[in-house]
Amino acid sequence: MALLTAFLLVFKSRRAGRTIRQTAPDALVLSYPHRQGGWREVRRMRADYPGTLEEKTRWIVAELTRPDSDPAVFTPLPETFPLRSVFSDGSRLYLDISAAALGDLSGGSMEEIVLLESLKRSFAVNLPEIDQVQILVEGSPRRTLGGGGEDAGHINILDPLPLRPR
Repeated sequence: MALLTAFLLVFKSRRAGRTIRQTAPDALVLSYPHRQGGWREVRRMRADYPGTLEEKTRWIVAELTRPDSDPAVFTPLPETFPLRSVFSDGSRLYLDISAAALGDLSGGSMEEIVLLESLKRSFAVNLPEIDQVQILVEGSPRRTLGGGGEDAGHINILDPLPLRPR
């Protein structure tokens, strides 16, 4: 069942494309997984809209750890998903997370797919200057998000993840 749901999430995301555009200058668009499959775009307003790439990135990640008021969607990131650092190198965004954050993942492939896809979709809409995201753990690239070690996960994160279709 989990694999079928993951397939539906990815299949619907590829068919739908990424045509969401920001309309309000003080809002970010977040991508939450829908319980029936697919994705729902949620706009979050903020009076003190973040200005720098690092501030926007940290805000996006923090918001994706919080439940939305819509019961049809679920939170894609664990509540305790701290970022150690955020930086960019040209059009590549680096997210450095702590190894402790990986311990809160259940270890399922669907959870990894949802986490990565939600981040990619949210970054693609809100950070047009970024083309790729590289996940680091304790400052180094890793093969997977597995909490039990580098090979304990399911999805390869060793290479940068493209945010838009090529």
